[in-house]
Amino acid sequence: MLKIRSVVLGSFAALALVAVAAGSASAAGMTASGSIGQAYVLGAADGQALTLLNARGRTVAKGTADRFGSFIFQNVAAGSGYKVRGASTTRAFKVLSTKSNPPAAFFRGIKLKQGLNYVKVRDGVEIAMTVRLPAGKKLSDGPFPTLIEYSGYQTAAPHDLLGALGSNDPLAPATSTAIGSLIAPLLDFAVVSVQMRGSGCSGGAFDLFGLPTTFDGYDAVETVAAQSWVKGRKVGMGGISFSGITQLFTAGTQPPGLAAIAPMSVTDDTYSATGYPGGINNSGFALSWVKERMSDAVPAPEGGQPWAKALVAAGDQHCIANQKLRLQTRDAVKVIDANPFRTPGEFDQRSAAAWMSKIKVPTFLIGQFQDEQTGGHFAQSLGLLAKNPNVWLTLQNGVHADSLGPSTFTRWVEFLNLFVADRIPKISPTVLGLGDQLYRLLADAPASPVLQSRFASMTNVAAAKARFKKDPRVRLLMDNGAGPQGLGSIGATWELGYSAWPIREVKPTTYFLGNDGALSPSKPPASSSASYTADPSARPQQTLHGSGAGDDWKAQPRYDWAPLAANKGVGFTTAALSKDMILAGSSSLDLYLKSS
Repeated sequence: MLKIRSVVLGSFAALALVAVAAGSASAAGMTASGSIGQAYVLGAADGQALTLLNARGRTVAKGTADRFGSFIFQNVAAGSGYKVRGASTTRAFKVLSTKSNPPAAFFRGIKLKQGLNYVKVRDGVEIAMTVRLPAGKKLSDGPFPTLIEYSGYQTAAPHDLLGALGSNDPLAPATSTAIGSLIAPLLDFAVVSVQMRGSGCSGGAFDLFGLPTTFDGYDAVETVAAQSWVKGRKVGMGGISFSGITQLFTAGTQPPGLAAIAPMSVTDDTYSATGYPGGINNSGFALSWVKERMSDAVPAPEGGQPWAKALVAAGDQHCIANQKLRLQTRDAVKVIDANPFRTPGEFDQRSAAAWMSKIKVPTFLIGQFQDEQTGGHFAQSLGLLAKNPNVWLTLQNGVHADSLGPSTFTRWVEFLNLFVADRIPKISPTVLGLGDQLYRLLADAPASPVLQSRFASMTNVAAAKARFKKDPRVRLLMDNGAGPQGLGSIGATWELGYSAWPIREVKPTTYFLGNDGALSPSKPPASSSASYTADPSARPQQTLHGSGAGDDWKAQPRYDWAPLAANKGVGFTTAALSKDMILAGSSSLDLYLKSS
């Protein structure tokens, strides 16, 4: 969900057109194929009535083809023998299950080239993947340690990013994918930028964290890991926000070719964490973000992402064909409005938390408790990683972009080098020198310097990895923003280390609401009441006003923190604390309300 300035770059990369056998059935131009829990139709007549039939010839569902001649039947049970009847009837096809994956030979048959590729995944939908190499390198210079960045932003746009800063190139990737399109190649990793289905030049229909999207991640990992130019035939995943959240889903599918993940600034549940935090509809950033994703899913060239518009206009036949299911995009805004309560059938499969306990690979996760985009709810699910012996968590105060801050950057580089690249971590002088410019670009704020790896002088990878494994499994970075570079500068000034999450040393503390706004660890001897008169005009409706809403990453945002107005609200405060108190993790207020 990372949003940063739009910058673009580079020279056009050659198209590499990749195809594998697809299991579709056809009749008189109309085709029908199965996906995970879905059946999709292409090539029907506009407005054609369609009927999904099971193996016994019985009606399962009905629908109507859109103006592109397409339709997706949702929530279809896995099985063989399905057909679709329209003006004619298709041959039988299979609706896929989450319980089986394609054989290794399926992925070995796919060859990726440098630049833009189109790859058919298990259900025959074509996914755009762009291979990016370190500067001046070609595939024959491999094998390369390789990362995947997977998101629905403008991810697989085929131009580079570094040379596009300040320009307006529609074929450059979004800066929200800078980890894959900029930073990782500078760290001498190859990167495969994977475009989520239903966005950009990828086929299919956009359905935020639906099962086909989740298992596209599995297929992407296995496709990339099968390439001869990938070091060790294992890949890692990297990225912040959208590109971080997808890692939790993908790793939960347990692809054999996945070496490690390094998610940053994630959410753990589309309902509880972002859509309806505390049960209250998030009409702020979350809603605007979903609307942007719906805009990105509009078929090009009438809408959609800039790179899709440009390639469709240039006659890219793959990108053109991959727009055909776009009118079947599930309207996420309508889904939110129709589900004010957490509907399990709607949200369980789209909850990252549901996949986290299944993650077996080494994991390096960074998050902020005050994240203004994805929120702080993610910490409630970190305990689901407890059975994974190779998990390192870094938690801090700060905003969404601070996962990339200098207090975490070097450890992140070390993790990727040790667990993906299998080499001694060394940060080039170029990257060390770019640190201050990077943070000013991301957040318009000064920052602590990026430090060289503590392992840079070592020669034994196993010894370096063993030393890394002795690090605290939980780092709490404190006072981020209070460094010597100035008030609000990015970087923590001290930290605490612990062996596990939840932190074993923590003792949950209960406070009770009392008379006159008191908040006490002792239960009041008698019940009391507090009342107020609701008046929305008594305090500012926003803490950052107007254009100031875009200032939340700056060193000194223009916050307007107004106290409670007399009789227009209630608040409860403890007595002055006699000693320092460390707060980490989640709190809840159990409140019983009565109105008149």
